[in-house]
Amino acid sequence: GGRGKPLARELHADLTEEILIRNGKFTHLKGGVYSARQGKLVVRPTTKTEAINCVILLPARRKKFRRGTRMLIHPVA
Repeated sequence: GGRGKPLARELHADLTEEILIRNGKFTHLKGGVYSARQGKLVVRPTTKTEAINCVILLPARRKKFRRGTRMLIHPVA
C-alpha cells in the first residue's frame, strides 16, 4: 500500500555472526539487519534496542548457525 516497488518475499544472505538457539526442535524466527557488503547480502541478528529490517528463518532441529551460513530472510518495511 503506497510502496512504489514491492519488497522481495524471500532473499538469501550470509550470517556475519553466529546464532545459538536453546531449543532447536522448532523453527524459529529472529529479527535481523541485512545489508549489501562487497556485492553480496549479509545478515546479522539485531540487538535488543535496534530496529529490524528483516526476519531470519532458523530451521528446526538445529541449535547452532555458524558465521557464513547462508540463511533465508524475509525483508520487512
